[in-house]
Amino acid sequence: MKAIILMGLIMLASCKVSKIHTGTYRVATATKISGGHSVVQLEGLNKEFVFPTDTLKKGDLVYFVPKP
Repeated sequence: MKAIILMGLIMLASCKVSKIHTGTYRVATATKISGGHSVVQLEGLNKEFVFPTDTLKKGDLVYFVPKP
C-alpha cells in the first residue's frame, strides 16, 4: 500500500503533463518487466505507464495525490 501511494507522488509531475487528475484509478492491466518495474494501463485512460514496482495486478487501486 505504501508503494502505491509513493508511486502516486512520483507520478505527480507526469500527471500534470498527461492531464491526469488527482484521485483514484483502477489498474486495467499490469505487465511485469525486468528490473522490478511494471507497465500499467489504468482504467479510463488510453496510455501505458511504467511504475517502479512489480507488485501491481489487475484490479488494484492507484492513488494520485497533490504534492504537499
